[in-house]
Amino acid sequence: MDLAADVFRIAIESYDAYDASRGSERAWLYGIATNQLRRHQRTEVRRLRATERLAASEVLAGDPLLQVNDRIDAFAVNERLCAAVADLDVDDRDLLILVAWEQLPHRVVAETLGIPAGTVRSRLHRIRKTLRHTMRTSPQPWEEFDNE
Repeated sequence: MDLAADVFRIAIESYDAYDASRGSERAWLYGIATNQLRRHQRTEVRRLRATERLAASEVLAGDPLLQVNDRIDAFAVNERLCAAVADLDVDDRDLLILVAWEQLPHRVVAETLGIPAGTVRSRLHRIRKTLRHTMRTSPQPWEEFDNE
């Protein structure tokens, strides 16, 4: 996503709607940028949820009975991990996606988010610790049936 390009494209396309009595041009552009970031966030959450659903429905080649335990474990872990990432704070999820999914260096992530590189490392450590804790403490799918 090229936020700056999208912001200026939208601004140019909707310049007729700009009302100077409601604020400065800068504030108007920040409003457009905020809306674009929120749209991106909603898209990422939807993508994580869709990945979670897709992982639960994938079919492996070969005899599925030979791999049933592995499939159950892998689907359960993937489902729990996707849910845990989707439940992260927006800023934390953005940081994690930039590092883990986009594979950007910490320096670039820091510049992108406007925070020091040390903050990227400490937040990433905290996020990973939170995800590990969530994965250890969330119930396994088969534990739901043990309580019945």
